Amino acid sequence: MTKNLISFFQNKYTQWVLIVILILYQMTRIIVFVNVYGGVEHDSGWFLGIARSLAEQGVYATMVSTMVDPTPGGGENIYGQYKVQNAKGQIYFFPESIGAAGVIPNAIIIKVFGPGFWAYRAGPLLFLLLGLILASALLYRLGGFLSVLMCQLFLFFYPQLLIFLGYEAMGEIFSLTYALLAFVLFLVAAQAKTYRWLWFMACGLAAGLAVTTKTIALLSLAGLFLAWLILYWQKRSSFKEGLILVGSCISVRLLWELMQLVSLTLMFDFQTYQRFLAQHLDFFLNEGGSGMGQPGPHSFTFLWQKILIVKEISFNNNFFAFAVFLVILFSGPGLMWRLFRDEARRNIVILLWGGWFIHSVWFIALAKGAWVRHNWHALILAIFLLSFVLVYAWQNVNHQPRWINQSLAVLLTGLLAIGFYGQANAAGLFISNQLVDRWYQEHLDSTYSRVPWIIIPRAEQDAALAVLQKLPTSGRLFYPAGHKSAELAVLSGRILYPLERRPLMPAASGDVIIVGPSLISPWAKLMEKPMSQAERQGLIDTVLQRVKQECPHLVFENSYYLICALD
Repeated sequence: MTKNLISFFQNKYTQWVLIVILILYQMTRIIVFVNVYGGVEHDSGWFLGIARSLAEQGVYATMVSTMVDPTPGGGENIYGQYKVQNAKGQIYFFPESIGAAGVIPNAIIIKVFGPGFWAYRAGPLLFLLLGLILASALLYRLGGFLSVLMCQLFLFFYPQLLIFLGYEAMGEIFSLTYALLAFVLFLVAAQAKTYRWLWFMACGLAAGLAVTTKTIALLSLAGLFLAWLILYWQKRSSFKEGLILVGSCISVRLLWELMQLVSLTLMFDFQTYQRFLAQHLDFFLNEGGSGMGQPGPHSFTFLWQKILIVKEISFNNNFFAFAVFLVILFSGPGLMWRLFRDEARRNIVILLWGGWFIHSVWFIALAKGAWVRHNWHALILAIFLLSFVLVYAWQNVNHQPRWINQSLAVLLTGLLAIGFYGQANAAGLFISNQLVDRWYQEHLDSTYSRVPWIIIPRAEQDAALAVLQKLPTSGRLFYPAGHKSAELAVLSGRILYPLERRPLMPAASGDVIIVGPSLISPWAKLMEKPMSQAERQGLIDTVLQRVKQECPHLVFENSYYLICALD
C-alpha cells in the first residue's frame, strides 16, 4: 500500500495534476480577493484607459489629460513635460514606461467583451495564469515537483507579491510572463536539433515583447544573453543564432518606436516626434527610468534600505533578510558550477540568477526610488531560485563534504521556515481582512513604497462610479492640483481633465471635480517616506479649500472619493 502510494505521487502525470490544482487555487484566492478589494488603482487606470481608447476609438491615447492648453499637438503639460494630445485632450503614446505589448491584450478583451470590471481584470489574470504555468514548467525541469511546491508555498505565505501587481494592468505581470516565455523558448532552442534558428527567433520575439511592455524587463532578461554566451563559448550555438536572438528582440522594440514615429509625423510633423522622443529619453535616463542620467552618490543607508527590500520574501528582520540575500547572491554561481555539465538545468539557473543579479544591481546602485514595484521582477526570480536551492540542498545532503551540505540544508530550511512563520496572517485559505489591515499598517510605517501601496474596496469605488454614471452626457470630469483619479476615467468612459483647463473649454453643464485616493484615502502618504498626520491633513486641507472655492455643491463623499458639482 505504501509503495503504491509513493509510486502514485512520483508519477509525472499525477504531479502535474497536483501542480495545476495548486495554480488554480492561487488564482481562485486572488479572484475572490479582487471581487471584494479589487477596485481599479490609478496607474492601472492609465493603461486601461489607453486600452479602452484603442478598443473603442482605434486611438492609442489616454483617457486622462494633463494639458491645460486645449490646442491639439505638442506642448508642456502641468508637470512641465512635453506631451502630444488630440482635440479631446487625450495624450498619445503615454506613459513612457509601458508599450503596446502590455496594452493590446487588454484592448482585445475590451473589444470582444465590452468595457466592465472583469474585462479590465481579465487581461492581467490570464497573463498571471500563463506566467504561473511557465514558471512551474521551468522549476519542474530544474528541481522536480518539490521545487514547484516550494514556489507555491512562497506565493501562499507572501500573497502581497501577486495581490495587486498580479491583477492590476500596470505591465509587471505582462512583461514577466513574456520573459518567462522567452526562458522556456530558449531552453527549447538550446536543445533543438532542427530549425534552431526559428526557436531562437521565437525566443527573441518573446523577449522583445517583454521589453516593449516595460523597458525594465531588459534587466530581468540579462540571464538569457549570458546563457547564450556560454553556449557559444562551448560551441553549442553559432554567432548567427546569437544575432537572430538579439535581432528579434530589438526588432519588436524598433517596430514600436517606428509606429510612434510614423503616427506622430503623419498627424503633426517630424519636429513634434523629435521633441516627443527627447522627453522619452529624458524619462529613461533620469528619475522616472534608469537613473543613469543622474547617477549621483547614494547614501549607505539608502543602499542598505534597498538591499533589505528582500524582507518582502523573508522574515521582517534585518539579519535574517540579509542572510537570505546572501543565499541568493552566492547560490547562483555555486549552482552554475555544480550543474555545469547538465546544460538544461544550468541554463535555467543562469536565466533566473542572472536576471535577479543584474536587476538587483540596477535597483540598489542606480534606481532613485525605493519602490518594491521597481524590484518586483527580481523578487519573483529570487523566489524561483530559492525554491530550487532548498530542494537541491536536501537532495545532496549525503554528498561529501557531508557536514557542510547538512548544515547548509538545515540553515536554509530554518531561514525559510522563520519567514513563513512570520506571515501568520497569510496562512488562511483566502486573504483575510486582518491581513489587509496588516498591509495597511506596514504601508504607513514603511520608509519605502511597498506592494500593495493601496487597496481600494470595490464597493467604495462602485459607489463613486454610480454617481458619475448619472451625470448628463455633457458633464466633464476634472481633477485638482495634479491629483488624478485615472481609474474613474476608464470606469466611467469619460475623459479626466486638469481643473486649470476648464476656463479654456466651451461651457457645459454637469461638470464635477473628483478628489481621489491619492489624497483622501486612509492609504494616502508621501512617496518616499511616511506622511505624518499633520503633513497629510495640511495637504488635504489645501486641496479641499481650493475645491470648495471652485465647487459649491458636494455631490458624494466616502473614504476614498469626493465628488463636487461645479454648477
